[in-house]
Formats: sequence, structure tokens, C-alpha cells
Amino acid sequence: MEWEPGSFRDPAGRIFYHDGRVFRTLSRRMLSLLEDLEKRGRLAEWAREGLLIGTEIRRAGEIGLPSESVGEIVLEHPRIPYVTYPYEWSFDMLRDAALLTLKLLRRTLACGIILKDATAFNIQFVGGRPVFIDVASFEPFDGDRPWTGYAQFCRSFLFPLVITSLTGVEFQSLLRGSLEGPTAQDAHRLIRWAVWRRPALWRHIHLQAALERRFGTSTTEIAEALKDVKHGRERTERLTSTLTRLIEGLRYRPAGGWTAYEPPGEGADAGSKRAFVEARLREVRGGRVVDLGCNTGEYAFMAAASGAEAVAADADAACVNEVYTRQKREGGGRVHPVVQDLADPSPSMGLCLRERKSWFERSQGHFFLALALTHHLALGRNIPLSSIIEMLAGLAPEGIVEFVSLDDARARALLALRPETTESYSQAAFERELSGRFQVLGRLPILGGHRTLYHVRLEREP
Repeated sequence: MEWEPGSFRDPAGRIFYHDGRVFRTLSRRMLSLLEDLEKRGRLAEWAREGLLIGTEIRRAGEIGLPSESVGEIVLEHPRIPYVTYPYEWSFDMLRDAALLTLKLLRRTLACGIILKDATAFNIQFVGGRPVFIDVASFEPFDGDRPWTGYAQFCRSFLFPLVITSLTGVEFQSLLRGSLEGPTAQDAHRLIRWAVWRRPALWRHIHLQAALERRFGTSTTEIAEALKDVKHGRERTERLTSTLTRLIEGLRYRPAGGWTAYEPPGEGADAGSKRAFVEARLREVRGGRVVDLGCNTGEYAFMAAASGAEAVAADADAACVNEVYTRQKREGGGRVHPVVQDLADPSPSMGLCLRERKSWFERSQGHFFLALALTHHLALGRNIPLSSIIEMLAGLAPEGIVEFVSLDDARARALLALRPETTESYSQAAFERELSGRFQVLGRLPILGGHRTLYHVRLEREP
């Protein structure tokens, strides 16, 4: 039995793993509430609608679990294929997660229940869609108390979305810089000019910023100040509807980016490149393919079509957003888009650096794709070829990597600011580093030899 390090904050329902299965402990209060929801068919209904993770109530003794450690009754959930965090999502991913949270809140209110937590970490993407995973966030709604998850919802969802929509500044660094999200005062300082022009923003940002200035971070004092405020179900439902309309109305306007990028002059070689990649992806059926620098996901979707789970990673949030919208449009759910800068990947974070696992720890795969990537890291970010090869070897035992020579127009453009890099960047140096870790199983020169694809597999350890 193994406890999930990121699940310690709520004693009403801690996650643990046993025999490859996922379980959650239950307090007596949570058990009573969930048994009532199960009898009314709500747990199954919300799971069918894609609002809530699948949830089954189990007796610990029947599945070989020690009741003295986990209690007599536990919940079982399906395992999530690939875990991502809010600071790795694109704009539409965060917006869809916010709208799902509000939709589920409306459903729970109709049952006399409310979500006490509204953090974006309560959402994961399964089958290409957001799903709420923290059933321990349910609690009875007393009818008078304000929604305690409101401020958390704003910090996790509303403020980052509004900042990106109005300024064009991507929110990922804001959420990675503070796992709880930007404060109302942060948001107010960044978009003060817009807050005064829009009544909805004035209510959700200016008033909260004023409360923060008055009480600081003392939630006890804020709770005391609000204890006599009567909300009721209708007022909470109106708040939910107002937030839904506001978030639905936000528009994403990325500033340029790589969404329209096509390798210069690839033309006639594009078919042979696709065939080379596709032939090898057919052998990875059922495994995980990690597509590094995926752009708009052409090869990630090719991997998914071959039966693999594909992680589509790119530093350009606009590209990842296109991957996500295509996934929604086409269905299937085997492509997992993630905003990820390989030169500055998501580290381990949270308590003792174990609460949120690093991106590399979560992304181990069976096959990698590093197409039109190496020159960006080596020439654009000054990363040694040896470090790039070591990174690839740490992600998957086999894959395809593309080398772009200094004769290529894109490489020359990157080299303009780093002319000294030519001393260490060459195809001979690349092949020397590659052969030190991998066995080269095949290669395909394209664009007159200016670019070369290598199919490689890790050498076996002695």
C-alpha cells in the first residue's frame, strides 16, 4: 500500500495505491454523504456525464486492505492515464476546467451539497476532457453560509484567465510561481485599467482586493467579517451563473507563436518523413509516446491513431491550445497536451518537493519523438548536445530524433545571436554523442541532407 504524497491536505479522503488500483479513505461524515448520493444515483449520473471521476464504495476487507490503516470502507477510482497540473494547461484547458467546476457546483447545490474546495488541482483531463477528481470536496450546504470555495476558485481559475485574456500574458508562470494562484491584489494591479470599466470584474477583483488589503491573509478574520452575510442557495446559484457567463465570454488572443510554422522547404520530403515516423510508431501500439516540441500535434495524433497514448509537449501555449481544441473536435482522448519548456521543465513542487511530481517523473514513456527540436535547444538555448541526448535517454528507451545542420535556414537564424556555438554543433558531434547512448537502427536524410532523422534505441546496460 502506497500513499499519494499530494493527497495529505484533506483528512476526509486521502488517496493511496494498492495492487495497481487507486483508492481513497473516507471519514464517517464523508461516507454518510456519499452513500446518500450513491442511493440517489448521483455519483453514477455525474460520472456518466463526465463531470466526476468514477467512484465505487468498497469494503476494505473484501479487497485485502487493512481496516486499521484505511478504515472499513474506502472508495475506488479508475487510474488516470496521464497526470498534468494547471500550470501546464493551455487557456482553453483552464477555461473548460473552470466551467466544469461551476457546472458540478450547480448540480451539487440541487442536492443540498456544495464544493468546499475549488482549486484547479481538483481537475484532471481524462479522455481529452476535464473531470473533477476530489469527491472529498463535497459537504452539506447549510443554506446560509457563503461559498467558501469562491476565493479559491478566483485564484485558481478566474484571475489567471482574465489576465491572459486581457493582456495576452500567458498564465502558466503565475500558477507555477504560486500553487494557489495570483491574489486578487495581484490581479487588480495587473489589469486595474479594465477592472473599472467592467462591472463584473469590479465585483470579483476589486472587492476581493479590498478585503485582502483589509485583512491580509487572515482567513479567520475574513470568516468572522462574513459570518452574518446570508447567501442562501439562490444567491449562490446566481454567483455561479455570473461566473459562468464571465468565463465563457473571455477570449484567447495569443501573440504570434509557432502555430503556423512549417519547416522551410520540406515540401516533397514531408511524405517520406511522415512514412518514416509512422512505420516506427506502429510498433508502439498500447505504449506511451512523448512528442517533444509537438507544435500543433501532427505526430502526436499519428501516434494516437496507431494505438499509443501520446503526450504532446510544447513550450508555446498557443500550439498546445490548438492540440487541445483538435482533440475536443476529433475525440478519442489519447493525446495529452501539455505546456512544457524542456529547458525549464516543471520541477517537483509543494511540501518536501513531493506534493507535485516533476514533469519528467510523470512523463516516462516507451518512445520519444524529437522532431525539429535539437537545434532550438542547442542553438537557441545553448544546451550541449550531450545534455540533450541524456534528456532523451531519460524519457524513453527508443525514439526518433532529428538533426538540423548549420546549412538549414532555421538553424542559421538561431545561430545569429550565438556564432560561437558552431564549434560544438555539428552532425559529426551529434552522431558521436548519440552513439554513446543509443544504437542507431535507421536514418533518413531529407532536404538535401540538411536534416536527418535517426531511429534510435538505448544500448543495453552491461
